[in-house]
Amino acid sequence: MRQKRTPIKRMAAARQTGKLWVIAAVILLAAGAAAYYVLRYQGTGLSVPVSAPAAPAAATGQQTRGAEARNNPPVVLSASITPATATANDRLRILYVGSDPEGDPIDWRFRWLINGTAIQEGPSSMLEPGTFKRGDTVSAEVIGSDQYSSSAPFMTKAVTIGNMPASISDVTLSPEQAFIGTTIIAKPAGSDPDGDDILYLYQWRVNGNAVGGPVRDNTFSTDGLKKRDVVSVVVTGTDGFATSGPVVFGSVMLGNRPPKITSLPPSGLQNGFLEYQATALDADGDQLHFSLTRFPEGMTIDKNTGLVRWELPKGAMFLVSPLLSMTGTAAGTRRSL
Repeated sequence: MRQKRTPIKRMAAARQTGKLWVIAAVILLAAGAAAYYVLRYQGTGLSVPVSAPAAPAAATGQQTRGAEARNNPPVVLSASITPATATANDRLRILYVGSDPEGDPIDWRFRWLINGTAIQEGPSSMLEPGTFKRGDTVSAEVIGSDQYSSSAPFMTKAVTIGNMPASISDVTLSPEQAFIGTTIIAKPAGSDPDGDDILYLYQWRVNGNAVGGPVRDNTFSTDGLKKRDVVSVVVTGTDGFATSGPVVFGSVMLGNRPPKITSLPPSGLQNGFLEYQATALDADGDQLHFSLTRFPEGMTIDKNTGLVRWELPKGAMFLVSPLLSMTGTAAGTRRSL
């Protein structure tokens, strides 16, 4: 049979129930304080073992993110150096692609390395010529940063600086007036952007036809050639890696050599009569013609043989110094008798 509660027992039961509600309220307040603690200090670098779920977007009306929320750093997707086949005269540039997961503005920084050593760091994606040379390997690191964190460095593929060929700016031939037997000298002028020594090769030509093959000798003998032959040279240069040219600058035409009088005039007249056989030599083999340029009346010369004749007029006295002229095809020589 169920025992009936007295008023005193009912009051004691009510007090016990009130205590339970107070204890439950204290537990709820403690749980709320712990959740606030986690939300307040999450993301500061502190290690907190207790966490609480974030409020649903439907409850807050919008999703917010700031210093209190966890940030995702920017990401470098790709980066490369251009031109890929660079020389010491090229300006190098980094082509890069990146993004930020939250759409934050990104500050980009670039670290240039030559042969593994950093030589430039900052916001410039350009590397000017003059800081690297042929044979150097150039690479770069790309880093993107938002206001909270930075991406992992992205290293580009290294670019090896290639060779620049030498250039020939001029070739002079000397002497300007040359004859058969003259040695002609070629003097090239050139430069190499990498500072390499230039080896020149000479292909000599006569009247446009090659004489032998390319040689290192910059001199050419004209022995055995003919007057009016044209000598030229084709010059190429190499720095050991690449060849420049061929280059042709000017030419030299072998000129006429004047004939030489080889005879000596007589010292006087014999019995009032002068006879002198003039002789001459032409190195070019030209046919010679003799003439008198200044002479007394009655003196003659055979233009083909060079024989000079003159008879002193009777009763006359002369101080005679005739001038003999002898010409070849294009030039002449004079000598006083």
